[in-house]
Amino acid sequence: MKESSLYIHIPFCDHKCIYCDFYSIITHDGIQIYLDALKKEIEYFARNYSAGRKFTTIFFGGGTPSLLAPHEIEEIIFQLKNNF
Repeated sequence: MKESSLYIHIPFCDHKCIYCDFYSIITHDGIQIYLDALKKEIEYFARNYSAGRKFTTIFFGGGTPSLLAPHEIEEIIFQLKNNF
């Protein structure tokens, strides 16, 4: 099995850092809508692209992933665990 990594992008920020080139938005609005879409994307990716892969690392980036509440991070991890 090929070892692979997953990158989970959380685009929400409190402010835009001058050095940051990543896609990010300065808001907390829409986090749950984004998480719902992310969970669907995880399901889709797992069904269509994960055959023959063993995921050994998960990276959370953004934005500022620490803006998410613990239960929101838990939602993502639960979805990853159930699909991979």
